[in-house]
Amino acid sequence: AALETSPLALGVHRAWLGDAAGAAERARAILADDPTSPAAHGLLGVAHALEGRYRDALAAFDRADPTDEVAGLFRAEAWLRLGELERAGDEILRASDLTYDRTTHAPALILRACILDRLGRPEPREPGLLEAMAQIAPDAPDDFLAALERMRGNRSGTPTFVRDGALIPVAISPSARLASKHALWRFAATASVAETERDFDRVHALFPGVPEPYNYRGELFLYTGDTPRARACFEQALSLYATSRWAFIGLGAVALLEGRPEESLAILARGAAVSGGPGPTAFAYRGEAHRLLGHLDEARADLEHAVRAHPTRVGAWVNLGLLQGEDERAHTLATLRRTAPGFYADARQHGGEGIELLEEMRRMLRGNRASTCVTYFTRDGRLRTVPPPR
Repeated sequence: AALETSPLALGVHRAWLGDAAGAAERARAILADDPTSPAAHGLLGVAHALEGRYRDALAAFDRADPTDEVAGLFRAEAWLRLGELERAGDEILRASDLTYDRTTHAPALILRACILDRLGRPEPREPGLLEAMAQIAPDAPDDFLAALERMRGNRSGTPTFVRDGALIPVAISPSARLASKHALWRFAATASVAETERDFDRVHALFPGVPEPYNYRGELFLYTGDTPRARACFEQALSLYATSRWAFIGLGAVALLEGRPEESLAILARGAAVSGGPGPTAFAYRGEAHRLLGHLDEARADLEHAVRAHPTRVGAWVNLGLLQGEDERAHTLATLRRTAPGFYADARQHGGEGIELLEEMRRMLRGNRASTCVTYFTRDGRLRTVPPPR
């Protein structure tokens, strides 16, 4: 019933089937009532991409939600089809970071492999990529463009492809990254480091010798402010995979929390150089390090990028407010009050306005600069969380 009454859902369904005209018709119907609808502009961009009108698709995606993984992936694909490989490479790294789990997101895996292979920077094949290709293109397991074409207009985390006019779902096994993410959320749910560590022990047993569980375990200790244990986890991840991007981000965060912002910047720069660019959380930590060193232009650029790409990254908003002028700071505090009301109220319990309030927020967050699993501690040591947006 919902599908029958939702033009957007109908349009997405038509796009998944490869019906560009049907998808465009639904998108334009929505835009007739709401010309600014980000979802409709995203759908129209997908329709243009299906028609091979990649410049028009890019223009539509410019008006879509910047955190929409589908729009991000299609942007990368549009640059690939236009022969702009470096731009495609930049976009696929950004779009992959928008997905909930890029190690099991079939469209992101396939498109990333296609682009990085063409750039001469191939990566090890993730198990999820091999599983997806075996289902979508068993006759051509290395033809990533063929797989994307069979997926028609679906670049979502619910992957499908079209066979004989019907949508066929793609099943991908759970990954170490997803299992690790769930273990980290155990901490947000229970406030128990011991219980969370037991979960991580189970993940390590399921995925021996894999770096991701160590990165997420290190993130747990960033959240609690236990930098020695965080450092040990990130160093273990690097010993298993020398270009692990999050391990470098984590070590940069450790240096920052221990009061060495210059060292933090050096670590983050080295990580970006060896792992194909900064990850999204790196902008938050790097911006904070620049702020502490008085590099205000660099700090503003990084922190504004961080909150623009992920408006729920509370720690980046806090640090941005700490370098803003009075009027901008008032807007940032209003944003935090609206998006994280419990966090704002807990910080206000101890008095203070403006910079004093933001400094209290920064202390409460400890090392957490996340965009979804946002945790903080009250002054009496109680763990609390900012509910995720969805």
